[in-house]
Amino acid sequence: MKTKILLITAAMAFAIFFGGFVYAGGMGGGGGMMGGGRMMDYGRGYAAPFQDQYNRSNESSQYSNREIEGLRYEIRGRREELSDLYRADKPDKELIDQKINELSRLEAELDQKALAR
Repeated sequence: MKTKILLITAAMAFAIFFGGFVYAGGMGGGGGMMGGGRMMDYGRGYAAPFQDQYNRSNESSQYSNREIEGLRYEIRGRREELSDLYRADKPDKELIDQKINELSRLEAELDQKALAR
């Protein structure tokens, strides 16, 4: 009976002791999702795979992001104009069709730029 209690106590102490290491991010500590101040920590002295390639692609995509945001802003404005045209007392069908074609062109351009990133 004493050996059972001793074994159970030892197993619980082992689980609590090593559970703390697992929770803290491993034996080195500070790793994992929240530790170390970074989202993904690969440990000390180890560079993330493809980190340089990621940095280069991230820098080059910033200009692209500005272009895309500009297009989104323009599309929002055109949609508001189209909405105003629909709400008019006598909607002009030709002008509405023209706005719809502009919107289609802008959305296609946005799709191309978003896919090219």
